[in-house]
Amino acid sequence: MESSSSLKLTKSLGSLIKLARINNYTQDELAHRLGISRSTMGSIEKGKTSVSIGLYFEALAILGIEQVLTEFIEDLASNFTQGRSRTSITKVELPDDF
Repeated sequence: MESSSSLKLTKSLGSLIKLARINNYTQDELAHRLGISRSTMGSIEKGKTSVSIGLYFEALAILGIEQVLTEFIEDLASNFTQGRSRTSITKVELPDDF
């Protein structure tokens, strides 16, 4: 069963791939470059979670836009790390009878 967050992510990636593909490749051409069927290519563009996430990333690379996603993820990770370093973790003592 697919979660709503994973479906939202794959739908966003699929839309991005479709937009980037339209001016450069047909679905058949990109599918051929990926070594998949046109039907699977359609599933990617629809954001189906049944498709391997690796295929989404391979399509982004072929389309030359993987760097945009990589930079976004790196920025996000950096912000998360910076946010975590500012917080302190307090050790909580639990009673023995807990």
